Amino acid sequence: MQGAQVQIIDTDMEIGGGDDIIFTGVTDSSGHVEGTSANWQDSINVPLWVQDNIQQQVPDPNPSHGHWSGGFPKHWIPDTITVTVPDPIPGHGKWVDNWQPNPADLRLLVIKLSKDGQTATLPYPYLDDNIVIPIVFPSTAGIQTPLCPVNATERELIVVSYLVGPGPKEYDWLYNFMDKSGVNLALKILGASYSGIHILQNDKATFDNFKNKVNFCALNPNTRAIDVILILHGGDSNNGTIVFFDNDAIDYASITGINGYGKLRLLYSTACFAALGNSTWTSKGFRADIGAKQVNANSMAEYPVFLKQWRDGVPVSAAIAIADNPATQIPMDEAARIMKFSPVDSQKEIGGDGSIKIDS
Repeated sequence: MQGAQVQIIDTDMEIGGGDDIIFTGVTDSSGHVEGTSANWQDSINVPLWVQDNIQQQVPDPNPSHGHWSGGFPKHWIPDTITVTVPDPIPGHGKWVDNWQPNPADLRLLVIKLSKDGQTATLPYPYLDDNIVIPIVFPSTAGIQTPLCPVNATERELIVVSYLVGPGPKEYDWLYNFMDKSGVNLALKILGASYSGIHILQNDKATFDNFKNKVNFCALNPNTRAIDVILILHGGDSNNGTIVFFDNDAIDYASITGINGYGKLRLLYSTACFAALGNSTWTSKGFRADIGAKQVNANSMAEYPVFLKQWRDGVPVSAAIAIADNPATQIPMDEAARIMKFSPVDSQKEIGGDGSIKIDS
């Protein structure tokens, strides 16, 4: 496609970070664009203490540099030289800047394409400078605007996040990062798109709290749509389970007590085997839900891309097709198999109406 505006963006997941545009360009007549990007990794200042220096007289180390004393008996007097040495008095010095690559900034690239009023943001699976990466611009032709759109003041979002406790202990470092970054990204990307974002994290991430929060939001007369993001563990026993705080594993079939009064809309789950719960969530009133077929290994690449597509008004089915990209899903699934996870298949399935959008 000729004449498309191209941006490659590093999505920063660390708290306080900002997305960085590291490349811009325009496709040529063959749809090709190339160039050199800026560095994707942010830097942090790790100041160093530098002690002041002082001048000091010391004997010349060259034994031939000196003179004989006068009088008798004569003796050899070495010359002295001036050298620079660290000041021995503590506190005599200063802090200096020492910029280093930020280890919390992971390389998570997306490519933003714009042409003729259409914009799409897709994962950018950079592998090597010499590898050409084909990108397909998805068409948004035929997308209709609802007659009575749901605006931001009429939407509420509930985010439930708890990964560290139930997961394998050797991956606590990873789950802790995903817990924090998942919530942070939801606030950062979707903060202006909802009247309220309700966070249930760690010990607040119980099923009762979730159920009560859904029902509470549904009672708000100004709320027309309630969306949910579940960042939890899941399993395939008993036809599917979801794990809330304190290893409270619940069979999807036994979930009760949720009453959205017709306001439940999208439930997006990053849990493993979440597709097993699709029929449950739609039966409880959600118009659409998303979940992985088996072990879900690509959420770190998929999650921020999906949130941005959803925020920008792309329908559920098109948004997850863009975010759940084989270019990132396949290698991340294979990496999970190497780490002894099984069975692995991050491909997402949609339950309900995949045509809904954030203003539907």
